[in-house]
Amino acid sequence: MREPPHSWRPEGPGSGGAKTASGESIGTVVLGMVLFIAGLASLLIPAIPVVFFGFLIFGPIVMISGVVGLLRKPPPPFTAPPMGYSPPVYGPPLPTVIVPMPPAPPTARCVRCGGGLVVGMAACPNCGAPVAWGPPPPAR
Repeated sequence: MREPPHSWRPEGPGSGGAKTASGESIGTVVLGMVLFIAGLASLLIPAIPVVFFGFLIFGPIVMISGVVGLLRKPPPPFTAPPMGYSPPVYGPPLPTVIVPMPPAPPTARCVRCGGGLVVGMAACPNCGAPVAWGPPPPAR
């Protein structure tokens, strides 16, 4: 039986099977430790004429970023679906439901300005003329 592929890989032949995100992260941790030790040594040993305060500050930052890179799992590689692939269907298709639109409210025209009125208005919104609602006039 074949082992499923995974995104973690062992580092080098002498790694003892340790699985890491990448070799760059291990190098970043080592670089951060070296910078921090150099900064600490320049501070504690009076024979060194220059104190590397930047190494004391940025060494741990570089080291922490390397540790975070080791802990972060890289994203799985993208694999395109095979040609002719169609997504699986889960159950029968849903029925198409047609929802009828509500009817538009009946409208009328103002006798004074011709503006549009909706049934129930007390006055015309354009000219302010009072509206008297009653039965529609008989057809002529």
